Amino acid sequence: MAILWFATRALGGAEFGRMTFYLALLLILDGAVDLGTGNAAVQVTSTEPERVPGVVAVGRRIRIVTAAIGALVVGGYAYLQDEPDWPWIAVAALYPLTHALGLSALVFWNRIAWGVPVAVRALASTLSLGFAALMLQSPWKSAGSIVFAVAAGSTLGNIALHFVARKQTRIGSGAPEPFAPFLKLALPMGLAGLCQQLYFHVDNVFLRHWHSDEVIGDYNLGVRVMSWSIALALFSSGAALPWLKRERDAGRLGPALTRLGQPGFALAGLASGLLWSHTADILGLFGESHRGGADALNWLLLAGWAVYLGAPLMTALVAAGRNADILRIAVVSLMVNLTLCALWVPEDGILGAARSTVATEGLVAVLAAVLLTRAGHAPVAGRRTALWLLGPAGFAFGIGLTRLIGS
Repeated sequence: MAILWFATRALGGAEFGRMTFYLALLLILDGAVDLGTGNAAVQVTSTEPERVPGVVAVGRRIRIVTAAIGALVVGGYAYLQDEPDWPWIAVAALYPLTHALGLSALVFWNRIAWGVPVAVRALASTLSLGFAALMLQSPWKSAGSIVFAVAAGSTLGNIALHFVARKQTRIGSGAPEPFAPFLKLALPMGLAGLCQQLYFHVDNVFLRHWHSDEVIGDYNLGVRVMSWSIALALFSSGAALPWLKRERDAGRLGPALTRLGQPGFALAGLASGLLWSHTADILGLFGESHRGGADALNWLLLAGWAVYLGAPLMTALVAAGRNADILRIAVVSLMVNLTLCALWVPEDGILGAARSTVATEGLVAVLAAVLLTRAGHAPVAGRRTALWLLGPAGFAFGIGLTRLIGS
């Protein structure tokens, strides 16, 4: 968020939009490079920690191949688009190669011990911010150089995470992990993850085709605010995966999911209601010219609220081993998102893109709940089931409170 704040003041509107466009491409690339190896590694090793060395080794092989392919795609796209700073973007696209090293964090994921990973990521983010600030004051100031600066900090973070975890990743049987079975386990989740990144960011492509880089900048500011707001949902759900896997094995996945998801869904509803009338002020922090994206940000707040329901449900499907269901949900949601973007973005611009995101995230949550129920893991727990209504109640209370204070 700080990088965006500095960039809006140092770059022109079109240059800022181009920067956010390529940052979105790198996020898509992150999902493609992982290819489900992170979740598959947790599925395999959370109850069999002796398999960690073999799983990490095979996961790294997969990530190196996917990262190399992704770097060629993103770098080649920037070159073919004749971007003036395409070399910066092409080099930045190499950073996911270090995701192979980042898989060493598996030892922390399994123990739900996130102190070290968070500290390392905080350092990496600080480095990205520092690098970006230097670039913005340098003769090389451009959209591509800022993308490179962000990637450089992430690269150093992956390397540092590997070095602090490398000794622990060697503890185990040392037996090689068969490549094909692991890839078969990871691939459905990997393709689903790629679809998820696509339906979250592919609207950038529609906006760039039908509108302008300036419009993309306004939209991506709202998306970044949304991304910041859903971080708790994504990280808490991901961190809880080993616990959910163990609860599933004990036959308690449904009640565990209820305990995990209800508080976040309720708080997200309240927060969305409180922010509903202040989206223009939030975007105004990045410059008065960006206030026009307020209506789109309201829609994105609803999408973020839906994520607080969908993220734990999707993670529960991972814990239940329903990898094919995860892929089905992701593919259907991507198709719906592409269809809605094609229908709405040409005429409605960022409002159409935001509404497409709301519809997609809501569909993900509904489909995940249905499939979990069919599998016997309904996200209900007796009288606690009614507590899901605290989400809508919190949203209504937040809107009412802000209007009462405003009057």
